Amino acid sequence: DGRQNVPVSARFSDPDSSCVVRLYCYWKSPAGTYYFLGCSEPVTLTASAVQDATGEYVAPTYVFASNGARVVKVVVTTMPTSGTLKLWAGSY
Repeated sequence: DGRQNVPVSARFSDPDSSCVVRLYCYWKSPAGTYYFLGCSEPVTLTASAVQDATGEYVAPTYVFASNGARVVKVVVTTMPTSGTLKLWAGSY
């Protein structure tokens, strides 16, 4: 709540991987009702040559605008063709 930006990144087991994600934004009323505010354009996250401490290949972080949402969901619209995918999302 109150966050303006949502950074999203991915970790891949395969160095040649990519995925496509969208951010879905919702407003949640005090009564618990969710209202769909919209979604972002699709963004492709691609593995870089950088590996994290576990040996997974890191995608550069993309920063989405939250559009005033109180709840966001990262939706993968295209999965990598091989290997595993882990998503990371934060806020600031």
